[in-house]
Amino acid sequence: MKRNELVQAVDLSHRQEELYPLLERQVKLYTMGDSSSLPAETARELLRSIRFCIETHSTLSGEPAGNHPLAQLFVEGQRDVWRLIEEAKLLYHEAKRTNPGFGSIAYGDTLDAIGDFFRFYDMRFFAHDIPCSIDYPLCHPVPEALEGVRYVGEYLRRLILENRFCGLFARQDTIRLLGGHQSEYRELILNLFEPIFACALGLALLNRNAAALRLDAEGCRRIYELFRPWDENQSRARLREAVNRLCIRFRLWDTEMRAYLMNAAENLPPRLKSTTREGYCNLFCAP
Repeated sequence: MKRNELVQAVDLSHRQEELYPLLERQVKLYTMGDSSSLPAETARELLRSIRFCIETHSTLSGEPAGNHPLAQLFVEGQRDVWRLIEEAKLLYHEAKRTNPGFGSIAYGDTLDAIGDFFRFYDMRFFAHDIPCSIDYPLCHPVPEALEGVRYVGEYLRRLILENRFCGLFARQDTIRLLGGHQSEYRELILNLFEPIFACALGLALLNRNAAALRLDAEGCRRIYELFRPWDENQSRARLREAVNRLCIRFRLWDTEMRAYLMNAAENLPPRLKSTTREGYCNLFCAP
């Protein structure tokens, strides 16, 4: 598992004598000295933020939390969170730059919402929070255990990979394919990478020109006949070979991109096994 996907559970239950002074300090800062007026729910959120910062530092540094005072880990964790914010801002601009421009409302709204995230994110007191709605679904969802800027940063990394892949094809071809897959795709909350990837993968399986994004019903029938005698392990192996052909065809040498495509391909065998020949046409998007 990649470091940026790690969620390191830091057990602080035996360090209450260090944890609660940190909480008291945060409460005083939050209330500007009037700690008596703070609701219990807000105090719990402040505590979650402290734990988030400590866990973030422990995860990114690879050092067990037990080796250092919590006050030191908290300060280092806040610095790490600040650096992650700056990194996420760069990723956000890259996501906007690589936006395929398919006109998806959910996609556009999500990018706008992430822009608001940087305006409303309170790393000082609520570093674990995500003050925006992220509705556009990814092919590989970000683990829900990730919080705050760590979630947003990982979401943007994955979105950029999907953007880059979709950007390999002529826009008129991707629009045609998406419209054939779902005529109202712009209004629906759908991942747009999946149908484009599935079509390109199907063409690679048949050793056809994946760049064209044209896979007719006869091509889907041939894929169906190919998969019928294969078990799940054989199917995964053939799909991995097809991903390698795509990577060679489009010169995708980035290991992160290759891993993302491999994971997307390896999710297909259960769906292929359970669907009909007509289902293959829907999956591989023969308009």
